[in-house]
Formats: sequence, C-alpha cells, structure tokens
Amino acid sequence: NGLTPVKSIDKGNAYDVSVWNRTYTISQSPFFSSIVTGNEQALYSPIRLAGKCFGKDIVWENFENYEMTEGNDKEITFVQATKFRELILNTSFTVFYDGLVKCSIKLTPEGYHYGRIYGRNTTQEELLNLEKLYLEIPLNKDFAKFYHINPEGVTAVDGKPVEKDVMSLKTMDFVPSDSLTLPFKHTVYLGNDTAGLGVFFESDEGLKFEDAKKAVEILNEDDCVILRIHLLDSEHDKWLDKGEFNGGFLHPITFEFGMQATPVKPITGNPYVQKAFHTHGVFETLEGRQFLLDKPLDGSNTEESMIDELHRQGVEYVYVHERWNDLQNSFYLTKNTAERLKYMVKLAHDRGMKIIPYFGFEISSLSPEFDKNFMDYKLKRNQFYYDFMTPSYVRTPHQRDLSICYKSSYSEIFLKGVEKLMDEYGFDGIYLDGTYSIDACQNLNHGCGYVDKDGVVHGTAPIFAKRDTFEKLYEIVNSRGGIINIHTNNNFPIPFLAFADSIWDGEVIQPYLISGKLDSIPEGHFRSVYTGRPLGIFANVITYVNPPTWTFHQALSTIIAYGVLSRPQNYHDQIEEMAQVWRAFDDIDVEKATFKPCYDNDVKISNDKLKVSYFENEKAILAIIANAYNSPSGKTEITFNGKFKSGVNKMTGEKVELLNGNTLNIQFENFDYLLIKLDK
Repeated sequence: NGLTPVKSIDKGNAYDVSVWNRTYTISQSPFFSSIVTGNEQALYSPIRLAGKCFGKDIVWENFENYEMTEGNDKEITFVQATKFRELILNTSFTVFYDGLVKCSIKLTPEGYHYGRIYGRNTTQEELLNLEKLYLEIPLNKDFAKFYHINPEGVTAVDGKPVEKDVMSLKTMDFVPSDSLTLPFKHTVYLGNDTAGLGVFFESDEGLKFEDAKKAVEILNEDDCVILRIHLLDSEHDKWLDKGEFNGGFLHPITFEFGMQATPVKPITGNPYVQKAFHTHGVFETLEGRQFLLDKPLDGSNTEESMIDELHRQGVEYVYVHERWNDLQNSFYLTKNTAERLKYMVKLAHDRGMKIIPYFGFEISSLSPEFDKNFMDYKLKRNQFYYDFMTPSYVRTPHQRDLSICYKSSYSEIFLKGVEKLMDEYGFDGIYLDGTYSIDACQNLNHGCGYVDKDGVVHGTAPIFAKRDTFEKLYEIVNSRGGIINIHTNNNFPIPFLAFADSIWDGEVIQPYLISGKLDSIPEGHFRSVYTGRPLGIFANVITYVNPPTWTFHQALSTIIAYGVLSRPQNYHDQIEEMAQVWRAFDDIDVEKATFKPCYDNDVKISNDKLKVSYFENEKAILAIIANAYNSPSGKTEITFNGKFKSGVNKMTGEKVELLNGNTLNIQFENFDYLLIKLDK
C-alpha cells in the first residue's frame, strides 16, 4: 500500500524522523527546523511561533527535545520544552506512517515555583500579556509555487478583493506575486509540481483575529514564501483576568493542528491511465428500473452489450453509480439490489474486469440504518441545503437522504457495512462520493462544533477522527485486493489521501468553460494538485458533456497536456475515443517512459496558445499537442529536439509530414488535441 514504518534517529537533543521519502528534523525551533520531501527542502528557515509577550518580541531559545517511549511502526510522539522570560512553551506532536503530524501548542505562565518559595517572593515579577501569537512557516520559493485551500473563499489577491463568481477557481492557483489573504481555513496547502506541505486546523476555537478576513496570510517575500496563521491578534480571552499574581496562576492555553509533507506515498503502476468507465448501471424510468450493463451502450447502434463493448475496448474497472442500490448508500440491501449486485459482479469477473459500486455521504430515510439515532449521525451545517437534499433530487423508491458525519458512531456502521458487502458479494473496491471531503460540522451530539461566549454554535472539521476511519477502511478494502476511488468536489483532502487509490474530480471548473466565462483552465489551478504528482495519488477528471456546446473531446483537450485524462462515462463515443488514447499511451508504455510536461520541456512552439507535452523512451516519443483554448489556434510550427524517422497520428493512423525531421505544422479549431508518435 506504499506506507512504510516511521523511524527516528537521536542526534543529541535533536531528531530526524523519517517516513518513506520525507524527513522531519526536530531541533532548536518549534516542531521542525527542516522538512525534506524527496530531494527537496521545503523550509527556507525553521518553523517559528512569532509574537509579543511582556511587551517584547518573543524569542524562544534552548529547546529541550524528547522522544516518548510509546512509539511504534505507525507513530512516534515527541515533546519540546522551552520558555521566554516567564512564559513556558510546551509542544507535543506525533508523526504517523503516512507523514501526517498531529501537533499541540501549550502555553503556561512559569508562575509560582520552589525557587520563589524559598527566595524573595511568590509572585510573577512581570505582568503576563501575550499580545500576539502567529504560527509562521517560511518556505523556499521554488517549493511554494501553488496553493490549495479548503473551504473556498479568498479575501484578497495582492491586496485586491476577489469577485464571488470566480471564487471556486481561487481554491487553488499560483501563489500571487505579493500576498494572499484568507479567512480561517481548515486546510492550507503550498507546493510545486513534485511536492508540498499541508497545514490543517479542525477548529478556530481559541483563535482570536483582529480581522476575520485576515486570519491566514500567504506572503511572497523576496527570499521566501511565508505561511502565517494568526493564532492570537490580542490577549486570549482566558487570560484577560490576570488576578493578583500578574497572571502567574493562569491555566494553560492550547492550540491543536496538523501538518503533512507530500507526496503521501509512492506512485506505483501506471499513474497516467486507469482504464475505467463510469456508468449508471441502472437507470430509473417512469416504468421502473432498467439494468444497463447487459444492454447496448448509449449511442453504439449495435446489439453488443455495454459490458462486452467495454471489455473489447480494454476497460479494466467499471464504476457503477448510485442507482444500483434501491436504498441510497445503504449497507442493508433489498433482495432486488442483492441480485443486481451479484449479477454485476459476475458479468465483470467473467470477463476479467473489476466492478466498483458507488457509496456517498448520506443515509437514506428508507434504510433500517436510519433509526432513532439519525440526529446523532447527522452532518449539521448552517445551510438548509445540506440538511436534506434539495427537492429537485427525486429518487425511487421514495426516500430522502441525510448527510452524515464520520465523527459520529455511524462510522462503525460504515466500516462494518463495507467489510460485510465485500465479503458477501466480492466487488473490487468502492467509489466514495463526498465521503473523504473535509467538512465543518456543528452537531454537538457527537462532539463536533463548539459554542462561543455569545452562545453561537461554530462548526469544526473532524479531520483526525475521519482519518482514523479512513485508515481502517483502507485496511479493510486493501486487504481484500480492492481499491478506493474518491470524489471530493475540488477539495483534495491531504490528511486522508494515503488511504485512497485514485481521485475523480474536476466538475467545478467545467461550467466556467461551457458558459464562456473562461477561455481555458488557469494553469496554476490545474498544476497545483490535479496532476497528482505532488500528492502521491492521481486524478481522472469528470466530464459532463453538453453537445454540441461541450463534448468529451473538448473537455479532454483542456487537460491532456498535463498527463491527466478524463474518465469516460455512459456513452459509446466517449469510450471509443478514450480507448484510442489508451492504446496510444500503451504503445509507448507510458509507465516506463519519461514524461515531459508542457511547462517543462525543450519543445519550441511558434504560438503560445498550444500546449505540447510528450512521453519519451529510447525508440520514440508520444507527443500530446493540444489547443486548450476556446478559439482557433492559427497555423503553428512545433519543433522537437532531435531528429525523427517518421510520424503517425495515433488517433487516425495517418502518417504526418515532418519538416527537417523534427518540425510539425499544426492548425487547430477551439478545444482540440492530437497524439502523434515520432519514431527516432
């Protein structure tokens, strides 16, 4: 599964803690003085807790570092101790085998101690006044090229407010030239094309912001990029009353968060191609439910069944959407559903294919699982939409669905249900829609949310509880030879990614292209996480077609130059085109070839509207040439490094003319692409 034991090396009041390709160094700074992932140093300088106390800038010195005895292959815990004047800092943090680090900051006054009892007084000499406290992570500029945040919402880019109608796009992009200011976020991720670092907060409880729109800052300095998270912009509410001992007897205040360097695990096998097809499997009509896998695929105009066509085209994984199950997302099956599931599994397995059924993030009112405890299971947000699905979402049999939170006791029902169904029916994994998303929940019944001093309930994101659930889920599915495919709606959940195998996403960006609000996908938006390389888990992109305005071919043209593919679904023309792409990729054996992406190669292009990438081996290159824009390219000259004997269009089989043994003349309409193999 790509996860390896966590190990530490004692270096004398310092430690190197290693997890697969990442090493965290603990020395004379809070948490880490160095984070190396692969061969890249993430940190420009040590992580710091900056601020002001006793009217002075805080300077922490003389850290004492200790490893705890309870460590094992899956986790090791460390503690640190130091002080500034009469303010004690204690940190504790656990490094897990997927690279996630669970961190705790504890601040307490030195106050009353034996030296003072037998000395000259029993009071703290200076007035304790912790005015400001920031967590600051200085990152190397080459490392921090992109950002990704959750939930969406950006206050300002380089000091300019962000328009609401492009807010979803600003969930991820290039780090701005000057600054990015954000309200509180549960996730902030910074990285480049090969690695990254995520920081996670479950809650803003105890944090105190002077300006709620400026809780998080990403500052692009001359020599580094600083991620600054405001912990306190003024005195903590619990420390306002100092008492008669200048604050010496105040109780500790604590802050908890997580961080994780990426990629979270090695990419194995063929990272570019999962030969998968997504289908309704079962379609609802006014007359009832129609099973589709043994019927001709929509648009095929033949008598060949869907499953046979998919098999002929090389599909290895068939993802079956939600309607296969009479009871939405239930682990209790009707007899009809059980028979359908057995039949689906047999159809696939008889052809050497794998079947992956859908489960979502809801519980159905029709299910026996929807019992008197449903209010405890509920994912409670402040928007009604997320309480029950909207009235436009109608299913048969008649039922309603309630979003659930995996910090609740439902997580045990979920895990036992997956285990039971995999053992009884033998399907080959699960497709999870929304389950892995990082969502804030206000349900006090199961321990989410908190109530502020004014009686207002705030949501919290149960990141660590969900991680525990998904770790157990991964063990269940992986031990049975299955895979976990997740759809998270533009939310790439770094703390959970080690416990998944593939991602299906990208629906958020397409309405901008279909409506004409965007001429192309912003490069920073896509490179930040969608390529999968900096994360350790690859993505396929959802394509919702709307011919002739928006076709599968056009959608694929916007992403294919990044080495990322769309996942075909429901229609004959999509699998027919995708199979051609798969055959072209297989022909050059992309798993063993070197990928040279459009943003980092030696191809010369006379028109910067085209994106050109290529896979290369000793005998040939497979060039991916795409017009990812909603306008014609015009005539374009493309020159490759080296000389080639011949070229062929892998989509049509036709030979292509090469000028001087290395140059192509190409002209595209809007949203178009070609795959051309050039033999050396």
